[in-house]
Amino acid sequence: MRKKIFIFLTLFWIAFIFYNSLQPAPESMEVSGRFVRIIGNLLERFGIVVEPGRLSLIVRKTAHAVEFFVLALLFYPLCSGKKGKYAYVSACCLAVASVDETIQVFVPGRAGSPADVAIDMAGACLACLSLIVLRLLLKKSGKKNQV
Repeated sequence: MRKKIFIFLTLFWIAFIFYNSLQPAPESMEVSGRFVRIIGNLLERFGIVVEPGRLSLIVRKTAHAVEFFVLALLFYPLCSGKKGKYAYVSACCLAVASVDETIQVFVPGRAGSPADVAIDMAGACLACLSLIVLRLLLKKSGKKNQV
């Protein structure tokens, strides 16, 4: 039952990623623009001013990394019984990232980017590294097989 839940959540998350990639450029920029305004306002309250174009780039690229950080966390339980599970997780994330960027080639105003695949993979690798560290910490504390 647990595996079915993770399969559903993983497929849902992949659909969410692809849905975002299918948005034409104006709609995509509008969504990220909302986050840029919110984050910009928060930063200004702390006396930090970031040029909107630069903040937009940071927000958009961070969104890529976060999407694939979550995706790797969702793939992990599906690969956890396999030897080389982190390689499987990374390969699955790379496949999704490649399809995701290919989708954008066919969307008005969007373009696929190898740099975005690299950012996606950085998010996935950060998730794998986080899982490895968590696993080592749990092992050290005597709580085996928790992750």
